[in-house]
Amino acid sequence: MQHNDTAEEPASAWWVPHTVRKRDMIIKAMKKQHFRIHQKCGTEIPKSVKEGLALDASTGTTLWTDATRKEMKNVGVAFEILPERARMPVRHTHIQCHLVFNVKHGSL
Repeated sequence: MQHNDTAEEPASAWWVPHTVRKRDMIIKAMKKQHFRIHQKCGTEIPKSVKEGLALDASTGTTLWTDATRKEMKNVGVAFEILPERARMPVRHTHIQCHLVFNVKHGSL
């Protein structure tokens, strides 16, 4: 844990431990909530694209596939997608994509 030497100063030494504990509790609660949510509005929510494709196959729909394609099309303008085994251009950085799935009320 890094406090930027704030904890050693007398004026702030009393609140640093409390603040760090509070921060850790909030992060822990957020992580628990994120991993606990499996359904919203009666719809199963996938944690990955692979899970979304499996849900589509099991329900006989294409809702998650369509949503993934739409999202990748919308953000695709910001990225240059290279063909398989292509060399990375100079001064470019490889990034991986991470999608967060959710359901909006009234969207079904």
